[in-house]
Amino acid sequence: MLLAAITVVFAVIARFLTLHLPNVAPFEAMMIFGVFALHRKSLSLILPLAAWFVTDLIINNTLYAGFYEGFTWISQSFVFAMIAMLLIFAFTQFLKKRSEEKGHVLGHYGLASVVSPLLFFAVSNFGVWASMNMYPPTLSGLGMCYVSALPFLTYGMASTVGFSILFGVMGYLFQRQSAQSPSQA
Repeated sequence: MLLAAITVVFAVIARFLTLHLPNVAPFEAMMIFGVFALHRKSLSLILPLAAWFVTDLIINNTLYAGFYEGFTWISQSFVFAMIAMLLIFAFTQFLKKRSEEKGHVLGHYGLASVVSPLLFFAVSNFGVWASMNMYPPTLSGLGMCYVSALPFLTYGMASTVGFSILFGVMGYLFQRQSAQSPSQA
């Protein structure tokens, strides 16, 4: 449970420190790490979504308050993100199960870290195209939406892979420290 709490605190701090960078957030990586490292798999979904919700609540009602009328509980982008995160959670659960069968945990963890930004990109930009009237409601408009969003994919990919590495190293060090502590007593 301590590892989960440390991960949440780190993710919240990282979200505020990287706020000026588009599509840089630790929550996908936090969820992937949780699926592979936490015993209670429900926490690996609940904790990142809760941390994302709370940070969005603060950000949308302070820094971005001018974009909304009144207090904003849930932004449309959070809804798209939540749908994408559910899909990523299911995919990561599948990879975790495969890693247990095959014994290639690191490879499956890395695969989840690379594929999840692609899933997030596909779902969130489909949501932008379908609901925001920024692009024509045609296949061509959908294509324009995805092409326009490619720079954000780069940031999202770097963010998820980078934070996945950080969380993985943190988990390794935590596990190593936990293994050494009982023998030193």
